[in-house]
Amino acid sequence: STPTVPSIRPQVRFPSIPVCSVGGSLDSWSIRLLNTAVGYNSLRIYIDGMLAATALDFAQLTGYRRISRGYHTFLAVDEAQNISTSKSIYIDSGMATIAFTNGPAGLNILSIPDPSCPASFPGGCLRVCNLAWYSGNLNVSVGNLTFQSVSFGQPTSFSSLNSGSYPLRISRSE
Repeated sequence: STPTVPSIRPQVRFPSIPVCSVGGSLDSWSIRLLNTAVGYNSLRIYIDGMLAATALDFAQLTGYRRISRGYHTFLAVDEAQNISTSKSIYIDSGMATIAFTNGPAGLNILSIPDPSCPASFPGGCLRVCNLAWYSGNLNVSVGNLTFQSVSFGQPTSFSSLNSGSYPLRISRSE
């Protein structure tokens, strides 16, 4: 059966640490954690058996933290229902977002590479990633930028964007 699609007013949230590097770079082998799993309570996240985040609510994103290169086991536990899932993910040089999403079998874990973007001040970079497995491909428009047919788990390339406020439109590709 298809899960109920929640009614969510789209919001753009930015982490406290810049995702773009201008004139330098963030530490190598850095990850951040993102909860996009609908229908679960707060998540408790463990990396290699060590507690990494508590009470990670829907749409929350941690700052970047350093992690060694190699395979790491990520475990997510729904604090109220004790539902959990784990996955071994290879962390390479650079940055990545580890996203906790819904999936066909329940809670799912994805690794999304976070390459640096070619931003120049006063603007920045923007890309999108469809983390709603049940949505099908999505079209996303932000101001005059349009990302078409974004499939589940696949980030788009970066596009430059001037500083400012922009309307956000999301629709199914079909």
